[in-house]
Amino acid sequence: MRILYDNKPKPPVKQSTNMTKGSLNQFIPTKHRCVVCDTSKLDSESTSTQNKSVCKECTIQYPEFALDLNNKCKEKTSEMNEVWKKCEDCLKTKDREQLEECIAFQCPNMNARISITSEVRDLEKRIHTMDLSW
Repeated sequence: MRILYDNKPKPPVKQSTNMTKGSLNQFIPTKHRCVVCDTSKLDSESTSTQNKSVCKECTIQYPEFALDLNNKCKEKTSEMNEVWKKCEDCLKTKDREQLEECIAFQCPNMNARISITSEVRDLEKRIHTMDLSW
């Protein structure tokens, strides 16, 4: 049976032209992405500037963006801590491992905790990729 399958002609694979943020393209690592506009506009000119993580168009906005991103991360971290506090009160424990094992899918705190934790991780990742030597 395998011989029949291997000898059968296969249709060509079509590559999608609609590579949006929601497609599989988001999982393909790119070397250089602008941390301000999140596009891959970085080229040899922009990487030769002082800041290698920002495209040429966004260089002026960079310090303001960095400050805003840092403030947003602090706000989200504070929200995350409030949600974790509600979970601690509900389960009567401060042990993070026990809190993470909670599987009360109907609980709005659990869903908020998962959501906000991923937001904080994304913000922290963006902050760590930034070059703050300006």
